[in-house]
Amino acid sequence: DAAGGMGFKLQLASCENDPDGWTPQELAEYSGNTGGWVSDSQRTWRKGEKYEEEGFSDFRDKFGADAFGLHHRCYLHLDSQDNFWLSAEDGCEGKVAQPRPKFRMPFF
Repeated sequence: DAAGGMGFKLQLASCENDPDGWTPQELAEYSGNTGGWVSDSQRTWRKGEKYEEEGFSDFRDKFGADAFGLHHRCYLHLDSQDNFWLSAEDGCEGKVAQPRPKFRMPFF
């Protein structure tokens, strides 16, 4: 669950040579029409139908009918306390959550 309590998940993908990555239209939008980063309100929020029109034919099968996307370029880094962070170009960032321990049956 991404921070904020809304149940969002992040799908990290490459913008090139990744079948789950950016569509050619997203690349063109980012590189051409806008000349790079612009605010979230100026970019196209893509729902499943839009992704499927752009060639990501199984988007809704993979991520669900209510899934949507908004492309960001981001990077991963460690802070001075060795916390692993994901930072996006728009200033959004957050620490990567630690995995929950798996339940283990007690040994008798």
